Amino acid sequence: MFKPRSLLFAILGSLVALAACSQPSGSWTLNAESSALSFVSVKNATVLEASHFGTLTGSVSEEGNAHVAAQTETLETWVDVRNGRMVEHFFQSAQHPQLSVDTQIDLDAYDDMEIGETRRTELTLTVTIVSTPRTLYADVLVTRAGPDTVIVATAEPVMVDARDFGLGNAVELLESLAGLDSVSPVGAVSAYLVYER
Repeated sequence: MFKPRSLLFAILGSLVALAACSQPSGSWTLNAESSALSFVSVKNATVLEASHFGTLTGSVSEEGNAHVAAQTETLETWVDVRNGRMVEHFFQSAQHPQLSVDTQIDLDAYDDMEIGETRRTELTLTVTIVSTPRTLYADVLVTRAGPDTVIVATAEPVMVDARDFGLGNAVELLESLAGLDSVSPVGAVSAYLVYER
């Protein structure tokens, strides 16, 4: 089952992209078709399941304001019934159609990156799930793939706890609906984000 990690990864990716897009002129836009935001959840203590969001959007302004969002109704868990339960009961997509991640990037700090260069950095993120914002931290790898292309990827999976967003009861409900012994409230999120200008 899905975890709020996905939102977190979505955030990490946009932040990294922001950093990589360090040239002083022009804003950056996420290439959604070339990007991916995925997460791994755990049920019954030992069963791992991989999921992802089908629709991502993101941008980094010239001032360094970074924003990335995942459309929660596009969650893909590879099981139709589970998709519906996650969208309705966990993400509550009717009221909260997006997960978002925001951060402020000092673009000047990345202005000297050469094409092909990769840097690792820690980002402070504001992650919002079901309209509940929380501060999270993530290590990301920023690669300058070309003059107008930056790739942002998580250096390691980011662990997110649904309970931090007031979703502990939602996890328990999903556990009950699926007839499972347990569903971990903590998930691991990974991101591969491509930004262009």
